[in-house]
Amino acid sequence: MFQIFLVVQFILNVLFAPETTYIRDAQYDIDQNREENFEELVKTERRHGHLHAETGLKQTTTTNDTTTMATIPKKKTFVQEMAVYTGVYAKDNILKYILGPFITLLNPAALYATITSGLLNAWYVGTAIIAAGIFSAPPYNFGPSGIANIGIGPFIGGIIGSTVIALTSDPVAKYLTKLNKGV
Repeated sequence: MFQIFLVVQFILNVLFAPETTYIRDAQYDIDQNREENFEELVKTERRHGHLHAETGLKQTTTTNDTTTMATIPKKKTFVQEMAVYTGVYAKDNILKYILGPFITLLNPAALYATITSGLLNAWYVGTAIIAAGIFSAPPYNFGPSGIANIGIGPFIGGIIGSTVIALTSDPVAKYLTKLNKGV
C-alpha cells in the first residue's frame, strides 16, 4: 500500500512542484559583504520600488557608479516548467556540490543525527526481517498476517509516545529555559 501512495506522490510532485531557482542579486549578499554599505542598499531599494511601480516590468540593479535596467522574464508555461534541463545557474565547481554532504558530516550534530537516524532505520528493518524468521517457524507457526500483527503493539506505542512528546516537549523546554535564565 505504501508503494502505491509513494508512486502517486512522486507523479504529483513531478507534475505540480517544479524546480525553481532564484538567483539573488549580489548587492543582497550582506552576509558576505564586508563593507556593510546598508545605506546604499536602502537607496537602491527605494529607487527600485518607484521604478517597479511605474513600469511594472523593470528591475534596477545599482553597482558602484552605474544603474542598469533588466527586464523581468515572463512566467514559464507548464510545458516549459517540465523541461529536464534548463541551464546552469551556479558558477561553483560541481565537486563542491558532490563533496558537500560529506563535508557536512564534519559537523558533530549532523553526524550524530545521521548515525542515530540510520541506526533507527536499520533496527526497524532488521527487526521486521528477524521477526518474520522467528515467528514463522515452530513453535509459533505464524502466517503472514500473524507476523504483520506483531507490529501493532509498537505502532500503537509509537503513536502514544509521539502524542505525549508532542504535548510535553515545548512546555518542558520552556520550563528548563526559565530555570537556566533564558540560556
